[in-house]
Amino acid sequence: MTLPEFPSGRYLTATWEVKPDGGGQTRALLQRNRMFCQAGLEPRILSFVAVPDLEKRRASMLDGGQLLPGISLDTIYDYYREREPPASEPLHRPLPDLSRRLIEQTTRFDGSPWRRVYRGPGRDELVYDYLRADGTPYLRIPHFSLSEPSTRLRDVQLISSTAETVDRSLTLRQWFREWVLELTGDERSFVFLETRVLTPHLVPISAPNVHTIQVMHNVHTEGGRRWDAPVGTMGQLLLGKMSDLDAVVTLTRRQREDLERRRGATNNLFVVPNPVQMPARELDAPRDPRLVTIVGRLASQKRLSHAVRVFERVLQQLPDARLEIFGKGSVRHKLKSLIEARGLQDSIILMGYDPRAREALGRSSAFLMTSRNEGYPLSTLESMSHGCPVISYDIRYGPREQIVDGVNGFLVPDGDIELMAQRLMTLLTSPDLVERLSRGALETARGHGLDRYATDWAAVLDAVVRQRPLRTRLNAASFHATRLTVGRPGIAGRSRTGDASPVGTYDADTVLHVSGELAVDGMGDPKELADARVELATVREVSGAVVDLPVRVARKGGAFSVDCCVGLGEILGPDAAAERAHIRLRFVWRNSVWETRVSRPEPDRASAVSPAIEVGFEPDAVVFVQRLGPRAAAAEQAGADQDRA
Repeated sequence: MTLPEFPSGRYLTATWEVKPDGGGQTRALLQRNRMFCQAGLEPRILSFVAVPDLEKRRASMLDGGQLLPGISLDTIYDYYREREPPASEPLHRPLPDLSRRLIEQTTRFDGSPWRRVYRGPGRDELVYDYLRADGTPYLRIPHFSLSEPSTRLRDVQLISSTAETVDRSLTLRQWFREWVLELTGDERSFVFLETRVLTPHLVPISAPNVHTIQVMHNVHTEGGRRWDAPVGTMGQLLLGKMSDLDAVVTLTRRQREDLERRRGATNNLFVVPNPVQMPARELDAPRDPRLVTIVGRLASQKRLSHAVRVFERVLQQLPDARLEIFGKGSVRHKLKSLIEARGLQDSIILMGYDPRAREALGRSSAFLMTSRNEGYPLSTLESMSHGCPVISYDIRYGPREQIVDGVNGFLVPDGDIELMAQRLMTLLTSPDLVERLSRGALETARGHGLDRYATDWAAVLDAVVRQRPLRTRLNAASFHATRLTVGRPGIAGRSRTGDASPVGTYDADTVLHVSGELAVDGMGDPKELADARVELATVREVSGAVVDLPVRVARKGGAFSVDCCVGLGEILGPDAAAERAHIRLRFVWRNSVWETRVSRPEPDRASAVSPAIEVGFEPDAVVFVQRLGPRAAAAEQAGADQDRA
């Protein structure tokens, strides 16, 4: 592999936990750090979880080739275990004695002291003392969860080794940021954030020498997977920090486009798909025409109950088929119970965690992917690198970017168990088809090589360095609409306020006219406001369809006059259905973005034109109703007459 030149500096990867048997996210971050190490850099992987066996994990990962000798693996706990609190402004506050509340005392894997656990002051609350090799505490911290905002301000106490006094007291955020900033020093540094739960604690970092890069390993929404689907608390915190990041790296173009629809096409959005390393040699063993494989975490996200239901249908036609599921995780017991309850334990085998599981892909005729969502699944690429065709639900994100239906596998509509079973039976009864799809899978995997991956990352990091002096920040913005009307071109059409019911009727030549003044207060060279964009769009609130509107913008110092005049036919199209929508104004200035819904300046009366399109207004929305064609209108009228009869 020929590696490009990466920018010089310190390379730090911040993640929650690193385990030798970690899933695709762990494998991906390890792959990237191995690449940096091979390029002559000295990357460090930073973990923020307390573990008693860090040295054992590090040794295991070195032996397995997951780590290289030039890669450091540290936890924040082990770092402070070996370090005295700074002498500057010590508190020297006595450490409260909790010995009467002691619940448990545990050791590290080598037998040295590790941790004491106490009952906390609140019900079901725990307090931990982490111990030096001599048994003295260096850290006292109450239980916390990064996904629970209420625990983020918990008191972290750093303890002197000599007098056992509290020398420093910090919040979690202060503690996490202090560690990262100590490791970056004054040298240019790139901090890769691998999990969104750390982002609110580490961003923004105002140090000019530190570049923060968020890697999006998974979807950013919850529930529905549309671009405007709801996001949870952590997703909201992440989206709120995106302007403060030097780069947000998605694994697929579709996810980047969804982020752009949601919050604007800022210049800090990039795409770097996961790579796959081709096997050192292709296995010569023939494929088992009845073997199907799954490799991955046994977690609810993977929706393995669907795989069981799919295979149950396959077994009705092919009773000698076998499904081997490699991996471990939180749903193993539940999955085992489901398999046994259906009497499938002889045909669906839980293989457990096996570091050589991927070798089974060279013997298998199909790989199943039944996940609810993914980022850019590495397991499917690894399957293809062994020539194993993939049958997957068409979910966000990844399978559609990897699988060409009928070329290297099959895409199935999300949740369609029957069709997935049919596709699987087709493969298990067609060795020639398996062979053809296998060739396509290998070709796809070769296109995701490490050379391309390295080139993509070098381009991202070069852009991060280049764009840093040009970063902007918006302190405030406001938009005052002076006009929001519907009417004939050149004529001020009007509508009155009301509910969602249409109050005016218009033909396809009618125009929507929006104008107003946008005021911006931001940080950045005002001369560079020429780089800023003002965008208008209608957003349909049921379908989520976004229609960009033509807009004329004139700059007046730090303000902009905005004007848009567009025909309703261009907005609605010939087949649009009645739907509530709103008009969105967005201001994008490099990495910064601000948006608002356009509201009318004041209510006025309705005016009717020819009855082809109906339009109504709400305080923050516009209702566009496309009238029915003559045949559909007649049918609707006949239905209404029948109802009255």
